[in-house]
Amino acid sequence: MNSSKLNQIHNNVPVDYYEQGLQKSFLQKYFHSKRFSHISRILSPLKINNFLDLGCHSGIFTDKIKKITKANGFGMDISEKVIQHAKNQHPDLNFLCGDIQNGLPFPDQNFDLVTTLDVLEHLPNYNCAVSESARVLKPGGYLLVGIPNENLLFKFVWFFWTKMRGKYWNEAHVSKFRSKNLKGILEPSGFKKIADAKIHCRIYYIGLYRKSL
Repeated sequence: MNSSKLNQIHNNVPVDYYEQGLQKSFLQKYFHSKRFSHISRILSPLKINNFLDLGCHSGIFTDKIKKITKANGFGMDISEKVIQHAKNQHPDLNFLCGDIQNGLPFPDQNFDLVTTLDVLEHLPNYNCAVSESARVLKPGGYLLVGIPNENLLFKFVWFFWTKMRGKYWNEAHVSKFRSKNLKGILEPSGFKKIADAKIHCRIYYIGLYRKSL
């Protein structure tokens, strides 16, 4: 899939997609509540002064990470309209528009934490996101990854979800992962796993990785 078509898919997603889902969809509310209970458990013990949330969309989950870490937060997304919405909704956070695959507009060793929640599967060039995350992280900094674990059950659930409320995401997953494959993707950039969880009948994976000192 070329970049222009992928960008159009993401631009078609309503800016308040997640806010509306959390208010009106039991399934989305349950999914994200469970997800963030694990994320909170993983991140709460860490000392984080600042973080970067890649693929932040409307900033609703960037705000959750800020509340967990009590840190200064930055969010980045490819869609100008969702970034404007995020700025309006969360003025205490910092947001900017940009394509992760073109590099990150931050200096080396700038952040304590980078989060990529439901991001890597949307990127044809996910290796750039990984290497750039390593570049902007301080030595000993953390990378939090959240991805669909592409097992048979996930494929079944995703097929039906994209026929219903999740229709905006049809064709949006251009890279497919299994949790066991992440080691080979992240280790070359100097990341080592220190915590993880497979949730929702193992169809979703959360992993915390630390950059080498």
